[in-house]
Amino acid sequence: MRLLGIDPGSRFTGFACIESEVGTQQWSLLGAGVLKPKLSNEFPQRLGELLTGFQQLLGEYKPDQVILEKAFVHKNVSSALKLGEVRGAYLAAAIQWGVKIGQIAPKKVKKLVSGNGNASKEFVADCVSKLLRQDFSNAKNDVTDAAAIALSCFLSPHDAEWYK
Repeated sequence: MRLLGIDPGSRFTGFACIESEVGTQQWSLLGAGVLKPKLSNEFPQRLGELLTGFQQLLGEYKPDQVILEKAFVHKNVSSALKLGEVRGAYLAAAIQWGVKIGQIAPKKVKKLVSGNGNASKEFVADCVSKLLRQDFSNAKNDVTDAAAIALSCFLSPHDAEWYK
């Protein structure tokens, strides 16, 4: 099983592709990073860049499933709307590529990966490092969040809401 975890954002989107044999807790990190649109561009251009980057990830990693972090309520309405547009673009692209896609709540990710739904980003990153046997000490939070999102679905696939 190959899972692409996505921490969506309108300025940066973290991704991590993890593979595992079904029924095991032996995970391999195939790749991780951040999609970074040109921040000086207007939002529609950035959205296009993010969508193109996401489609390239689908083509490169050929995941069986994509899992997004579920949107949470923002205090800034404009940011929430932009995040919704980014998530919508990713949902539509995955469906067009025929890839099963779902979402999982941030607190559920933290609980599954670290044992604490209120864990700090640093603690979650440390847990991700241990589970994947990789050093994430210099990685952006977007990357470790995306890896945690993917790992959470290996740990408990029924906690995600799947669309297809």
